[in-house]
Parts: sequence; structure tokens; C-alpha cells
Amino acid sequence: MFLNFGRFFGFGFQSKFDTLLKQDNLTLETILNEEDILSELKNSSSGKFADFIIQHPQEYFKMIHYIINNVTDQEQDKNLCIKYPFLISEILGSENEKLINFLFEKQGDTSQEEVQNPLEDQRTESQPQEFQHDNENLRQNLLPDLLSLLENDSILITSAGYFTKIISAIIHKRGYDFWDYLKNNPGIITNLFKHASIRHITEIFEKLIILDTCQEEHDDRQYIEERQNLIIRILKYLRGQSYSNTIITNICESLIEVYKRVMMSLETMVVLRELLLKIEKPIFFMNLAIQTQNSSLFNLLNVQYEFYNKMPQLEDKNYEIDFSILYKPILDESVKALTQQDIFRQSFQTTYGDIIKPLGDSKLSLIQLIIQLIQKQQLASIIEKGQIFQQIINLVIEYQTNNQLHILFEKLIVAILDSKNEHLHELFFEDTNFLNFLIKNNGVEERKKKHGYQGILTKITNYINSPNVLQQYQIVQIAISSIQNEWLKYLEELKVVNEIEQSWLLGINPRFREQINVDSYSPPIQLPESLGSGQYQSTNSSNSQTNENQKESEEDTSDNNQKEEIDQQADEFDLEQAQIENQQPPVEVVQVKEENIESQEDQQPQKHEQQIFDSPVYVQSVQNQEQVDENLEQTKEFQEEPKKLEQDEQKLVQQEVQQDVQQEEQLNEQITEVKQEQQNIIQEEQQNVQEQLKQEEQQKQEEQQKQEEVQQNILKEEPKQEEQQQPQIEQQPQTEDHANSEQIEQNKQPQDEV
Repeated sequence: MFLNFGRFFGFGFQSKFDTLLKQDNLTLETILNEEDILSELKNSSSGKFADFIIQHPQEYFKMIHYIINNVTDQEQDKNLCIKYPFLISEILGSENEKLINFLFEKQGDTSQEEVQNPLEDQRTESQPQEFQHDNENLRQNLLPDLLSLLENDSILITSAGYFTKIISAIIHKRGYDFWDYLKNNPGIITNLFKHASIRHITEIFEKLIILDTCQEEHDDRQYIEERQNLIIRILKYLRGQSYSNTIITNICESLIEVYKRVMMSLETMVVLRELLLKIEKPIFFMNLAIQTQNSSLFNLLNVQYEFYNKMPQLEDKNYEIDFSILYKPILDESVKALTQQDIFRQSFQTTYGDIIKPLGDSKLSLIQLIIQLIQKQQLASIIEKGQIFQQIINLVIEYQTNNQLHILFEKLIVAILDSKNEHLHELFFEDTNFLNFLIKNNGVEERKKKHGYQGILTKITNYINSPNVLQQYQIVQIAISSIQNEWLKYLEELKVVNEIEQSWLLGINPRFREQINVDSYSPPIQLPESLGSGQYQSTNSSNSQTNENQKESEEDTSDNNQKEEIDQQADEFDLEQAQIENQQPPVEVVQVKEENIESQEDQQPQKHEQQIFDSPVYVQSVQNQEQVDENLEQTKEFQEEPKKLEQDEQKLVQQEVQQDVQQEEQLNEQITEVKQEQQNIIQEEQQNVQEQLKQEEQQKQEEQQKQEEVQQNILKEEPKQEEQQQPQIEQQPQTEDHANSEQIEQNKQPQDEV
């Protein structure tokens, strides 16, 4: 593998166009037929190609006519039909400055260095005047020939796309000169309206209004009046073409792009924003939208509202826009637009036999506009009835499988609550009876029918029942209090649904990034528990048991090994004893006296015993036997020790169990005593309260009697006596206060005891 420096850095790279220039009688077709020539003509060799075309205006004429010529069905040459028009549109659409300038400037205006062949150092000889005159005529007719495409009654969409690409490049480079040419030839704009049914042609309107050009600006050449007249003419044409849905869509999309382009740089494009402020009011587009039921008009209303909403935020100039005057008719007509049947959407039958009516984009765009309008406090207070919200709720029930409608419905409810407008809250929750709507359409029985809007209604219910909403908005609390029992029952029914829907798979939140595991595929790491945990204690107990078992097994193996050694030593002793017996000499037959025989017989066992006791094997065997006895005793002791330990542990466990039982019994006794004391205290408090109530009733009765007596005495006695009775009447509240204070102190005493 090697790096081609000539290809990437230009070292040693020979241009294909340079080799073509060396040919005699080079033509446009020869250049376009060269393989992979397009990128070179648009980038590295663009200037050389422009010089060649300027020197040969006839080739420029061919380029224009490959764009504007109509292709018949009988044409079989793919170069004429497909290849040449595409390549030429790409070359001219790449904004080659020399080629575009040549459309507006005379050949004599350009310097000789620009038009000479770049491979030749010598200057070209002066051409005959007639030849120059012919070339100038060709140059002057290039732009009119290009625009003559609009004179046709119909244009192919591909040809219109190539044409628009070239015109857009011309406007970007020489926009003011092009407007000057249109001003002198007004029939061109008329021809543009003739082909407004093609989206590529209406894009030219968009470019002419925005006039985003690289040409130097002059105050006298802003063409403000011409651009404003073009907007007025477009709106008049829009009203007259209400029968054509395609034309309305194309023009509205062009106006939408104009608004978006202005909002991208609202502070700098002063001229264009002033032009858009003089455009028709929103009610003009609303009436046209109801008449045509075109969603592009509702989209235009959304963008226009965003433009109006940003204008007062400008610092260079204060714009006062009265939204109530502009958009009150829109809100009034919205109910009619929501209930209107869409004539362009035909119902269809599903495989299940159900007949479905499509909702359409127009109502969705209208709901989006309503959401924007109610967020404005000035407009939220204008709404008089909640009928507009009721119609949206009806659409949710009717089109239960439309997810876009459900999303907008949720945004509408959030916008209503976030507006913090009490008038709007009352209209929504009281006029529509929204909470009852949720209970009715999302209850247990309705959920069995599996409606498509169940998910969004559950989500809205959880949002309304959230602590933030309940604490902030009083209207929600009032609406819930009116149907509190039904609402609580409805929430209990949704608990099962929320437990299923709101629980994460395997209990893991995939969006929770601050986890212990770094890799998503790694298994979860289990952290060690505290020392006091039950799991840790169980593992420790199991480890201790395994250690004890290992010790016991080691002791058993050591005992077995010792037994085997003792057995081996005993066997060796038996073998040595047998060898000694075999090594004794044979008994010789000798005639001996009887006395000697008897004496020999008496001496033989003694000698044999002495030999046995004196043998080292016997001594070692005895020692081994003693060791065996000691080991046996030790093994018995070792075997008895775990038993003793087990017995001791059992005793300790029994003692602990007994202590636990005793403690539990004591705790139960204490708990019962506390409960009894509490019950006694509660009973005493109840009795005290009852006694207090009785006393208060008696006092009230006595006070009523006293008041009646006082009133009777006042009627009978003189004014002097009335003055004497006033301090008595004033002392009554003091006695009442004193009695109440005593009662409060009596109530505090049982509470302190508790």
C-alpha cells in the first residue's frame, strides 16, 4: 500500500482539462464526455474552463440550450437527455464567478488576461470586428435565452430543478443586477407565476424576496418597493388560486422559508423584517385555511406567530404588537376549524372491517397553534368558553390511535397548567369536566376494551396527581375535592398499571449513568455487606464449621497412621521370634542319666525366658505397646473433647434461647402494660372531653338564660341600672376565659403522663 502524493497534494498531477486544451477544435461535448471531469471543472480547473467558455461564446450558447431544450419521448441519446443538462447545471450552479459575470458584462469590460488561453504566453491576435460583434450578440442573448424556458406552457420537473439551481447562483452572485433585469422585463415574473404549481419555480420567489447576495450593497439598489410588490402580488395570487391545493402549498412553503430566514438573523435583516410586518394579518391566512383545509397555511400561521413574538424583544427598535387584535379572530374560528370535515381525506376500511377516517395534518397544525397562543397571558384571558378544549378532547376519543394527536394533547394540558391563568384553568377543568373524563374513559371497565388513548390518559393522570401540580394549582385541588371518593378509587385502580409500566426491566434504569459498572455488558458487582448483616454471620458460621471438620479429619488420619505403625512393629517382633526358634541347634540324642535329664529340663525354660527378655526386639515391642496405650488414651481424649464442646455449645444455645424467651415475655408484658396505660389514658381523655363538652353545654345554656334575663331586665329597668349591669356582663368572658384555662391545664396533665 502506498500514498499517491500526486493525487492528494497535487505533486506531479496533470489536469485532465489541461490535456483537453491542447487539442485542436475543442468543443463543449468533448469536455463533458471526459470521465470524472465534473469535480475538476467545479474546483481546480473552474477558472480555466470559464476562460475557455468566454473565449468561445458559442459553447456558452450550447450550455444554455442543453438546459432549456425540451426532450421528446423519441429522443434516445442519453447524453442529450440526461448527462449534458445535469453536468451543465452543476457547473453553473457552483457559482462560477467568471461565467455569471459574463451574463451581465460585455466582453470588452473583462481584462485580456482573463480571457486568454492560460497555456499560451503570447497574446492572441485581435479578432475581426464582425466576429466580435457576433460574440457580443451571443452574450447579450444568453440570459434571455435561459429565461425563455418560462415561456413554455409546461416544464419538466427535472428541467425546472436545473433552471432553479442556475438562477439561485445568479441571485447569490449578482442579485441586484438580476433584479434590475427583472424590473426592465416584468413579463418574466408573470411567467414565474404561470409555473407556480412546480415547487422549484416558487423557490425563485423565495430567493428574490430574501435577496441574499454577495454583490456590494447600495442604498439606491435595495429594491424594497419591488420586493414588497412581489409579496403583495403573491398573496393576491394565493387568494385567487384557492382551488389549487398544490399552488397554495408551494407558495406557503416559500413564505415559511422567508420567515425562518429572517428569524435566523432578525437584528441584521432590517429591510426584510420591515417588509414582513406589512404582510397580511393572520385572519387572512385563517380564512383561507378553513376554505382550502390546507395544512401549509396552518404551518404558516405558526411561523408568523413566532415572528411576531420575537419582534418586541429587539433592542434597536420598539415594536408594539397587539396580539389580542391579531389573534382573537383566530381563536374564535378555531372551533369551526376543529369540527370541520376534511374533504381531502377519504375514509378507508381496514382488514378487520373497521372504517377509519384520517385526521389529517391540518388539525394537528391547528392544535399546535392553539398551544402557542394559550401560552401568551394576553391571549389566554380572551378565551370565553372551554368549547375549544372540548373539541380537542373529542378528537382524542375519535382518533384513539393517532400518536401525534396524543402528544399534542399532553402538551396542551401542560401548557394550560403552566400558564398559571386562573381563568384558563377554570375553563378547562370546569367546562370540560376533565377529571370525570379521565375516570370514565380510563377506568377498569374501559381499560378492558384496550383503547389506544389509555397510555396518554394514564400519563396525564400521573402528571395531575404529582405533588408539584397539587401544591401549586388550587383549581386542581378544588376539582379533586368535588369527586374525592371517585378520584381515590380511580387512583387505586391505576396502582397496578403504574407498578407494571413504571418499573424498570430487572430493576435497572438504562439512563442512570452513575453506576458502579463501567461497561454496560459487565455483570453487576455485589458490594460486601456490613459485619452485622445476617449473610455475613451465616458465612462466618459456615467457615468455622468447615475448619472444625478439617481438624477432626486430620486427627483421625494421625490416629490411623499411629495404629498402622504399631501393627507393623508387632509383625516384625513375631518374625524375629520365629527366626530365633528356627536358629536353635537340633537336640542331640545322648544317653544321660535321669537326674541330669530332669535338671536340664528345669534349666531350659529359664534360659528361654532370659533370651526373650534380653532380646532388643522384646524391649522395643514393650515400648511400642506402651506408646500404643498412650496414643489410645490420647485418641479417646481427643474424641471426647468435640463431644464435650458440642455439649457445652448446646448448653449455651439452650441458655441463650431461654434468655431470649424470657426477654420476649418481659417485652410482651411491658407492651401490654403500656397498651393498657395508653387505653386508660385515652379513656380518661375521652371522659374529660365528654365532661368538658357537657360543662360547655351547661355554661352555654346558663349564659343564654342569663342573657335572656338581662335583656328582660334591661327592658324593665332604667338606664342607670343598665350601666350597673354592664360590668357584670363584661366579667362573664373573664370567668369563661378562667374556666377555659383551667380546662386546658387539666387536659395537659394526662398528655404529660402519656
